[in-house]
Amino acid sequence: MAGWRRLLERRKDAVTQILADLEPHWCDPVDGSVVKHGPIHEAITYLTNHAHRMNYAGARAKGLPIGNGTVEATCKSLIGVRMKRAGSRWKQDTGDHVIKLRALALSHQWDAAMSRFFATQRTAVRALAA
Repeated sequence: MAGWRRLLERRKDAVTQILADLEPHWCDPVDGSVVKHGPIHEAITYLTNHAHRMNYAGARAKGLPIGNGTVEATCKSLIGVRMKRAGSRWKQDTGDHVIKLRALALSHQWDAAMSRFFATQRTAVRALAA
């Protein structure tokens, strides 16, 4: 399995190779029928359904993160630090609003979002004739 992980990290066609490695084990050794349950079937089904998302070698070549460490760290700083402060209590709506605003700030999109927001809040004012 560690070899497959390294293969996924290094080759764009890794899923095809792993499926080829698994297919001989997909049949029942007694009667040769396809086994439609168990870990081999689950692995083949998963790889087949998610192959389009598993080009880790291509993602690495582009400098994109392929692990979940970045996501976990973002959740910790986005939600954990802000929402779990001592004495904090949040209602669902207000908590959601705070998280969205914090996400804008942490992703350096605050200024653009505020410009778009305020542009929708402006209304034309027409002077009345005296």
